[in-house]
Amino acid sequence: AAAGEIPVDASLQGIRVVLTSTGAVAACDADGVFVFPRAPYDAASTVIVDADTLPRGFTGPAPLAIPATDDDINIAITPQRAVERTTFK
Repeated sequence: AAAGEIPVDASLQGIRVVLTSTGAVAACDADGVFVFPRAPYDAASTVIVDADTLPRGFTGPAPLAIPATDDDINIAITPQRAVERTTFK
């Protein structure tokens, strides 16, 4: 998530991500970093976020394709509810 989007009291630690092709699970550290062991993965593999482990009020993205390179996978979590109306007086 972008800086400032996650409440100060929320933690990224323990958010689980799953590699769909193998069922491998990785847990995020406090900075939201997770690592799957190096292995040959199916080209159709995706990474999903276990919604039950997200901070309250947040949602994860749809399954993300694994890049064909060694690039990092960046996952954005967003508030479940958008601002519906803003009034200025």
